[in-house]
Amino acid sequence: MVTVLSLISLLIWLYLLFGHHDFWKADQRLKAPKDSPNNQPHTVILVPARNEEETIGVCLTALAKLTYSGPLDIVLIDDNSDDQTHAIATKTAQEFHETGPKIHIVSAAPLEEGWTGKLGALHQGLEYTEKICRTSPISG
Repeated sequence: MVTVLSLISLLIWLYLLFGHHDFWKADQRLKAPKDSPNNQPHTVILVPARNEEETIGVCLTALAKLTYSGPLDIVLIDDNSDDQTHAIATKTAQEFHETGPKIHIVSAAPLEEGWTGKLGALHQGLEYTEKICRTSPISG
């Protein structure tokens, strides 16, 4: 039995080596379709935050500077912070209003029964995103 499995494994490796040249190389890339240079899906990044005044500006700045050729929106869910997280996020959103993706700031409602911390904030952010997408394009 072991001999049969070893032989099958050897045959598979020989097939891969000689039938699919350079299959192990990681530098292979698919070419983008020529008919549409901007064929990327609309992407929304959800960022739950609670009392993140020390890092939220840097985080949102890094996200706003992403190079993504498709439509991109950032939704920050302020999970009832009691520091300057909301104010710093608002300031950062204003800085990128003209040049970067739209940054939406959502103040989370008190947690519903059964939800905890970040999961509850993400759930509310997802609901916000779905509501906005139903009424109009989110970036518009």
